Amino acid sequence: MKVLIALMVLALAVPAFAGENPNVRAFVTMDPADYVHTAMPASGDIVNTYLCFDCFGDPAVEGDGGLTGVSLVLDFLCGGFTAGSADVTIFHPNAQTVVGGPDDVDNGWVIAAPECVVPGPSDIICVGMIPWYYLGPGEIQILPSPADGKATVDCNNDLDFFCVLSHGALGVDVTTPGDPDCDCPVSPVEDSTWGAIKSLYR
Repeated sequence: MKVLIALMVLALAVPAFAGENPNVRAFVTMDPADYVHTAMPASGDIVNTYLCFDCFGDPAVEGDGGLTGVSLVLDFLCGGFTAGSADVTIFHPNAQTVVGGPDDVDNGWVIAAPECVVPGPSDIICVGMIPWYYLGPGEIQILPSPADGKATVDCNNDLDFFCVLSHGALGVDVTTPGDPDCDCPVSPVEDSTWGAIKSLYR
């Protein structure tokens, strides 16, 4: 409940508690390594659908930019149902669903980890895997939580609101666009490094 309370309280005080993940993005994917946002399953197939985040702050520059919790709605607008419980242990071995779950549009879905989770070399953290028993085409949309909006809590217990890089889709292509300007800022190349690269081609 601590993370849920933090999400709700911090949502009221965003300017004072801006966190270390100001550009964090959420996306639905069937293949986190390759950012695949669509799948074309046959009716009756079980599709493993992932809810992931990227574009974290650089710990070396901005402080610890990992995650301890997220709050949102993951709305399956395609035919079918969850084939068992959503797996949030991919976030952390002791992570748990604090409120709701996938496709709970009334309450949203709050996922919490008991300690800081930082992105690996891929700069991606997946917080949940939903096994979806597919029966018909449609989108999987990331929407604001009724209580907290589209919120993340970083490893300093500070709040950031995420943007949506891409929704997902099963049986069709994604047609609902993500949020505008949902880009990771490009890290500048250090002068010494850039100079060394240019010298190779002189």
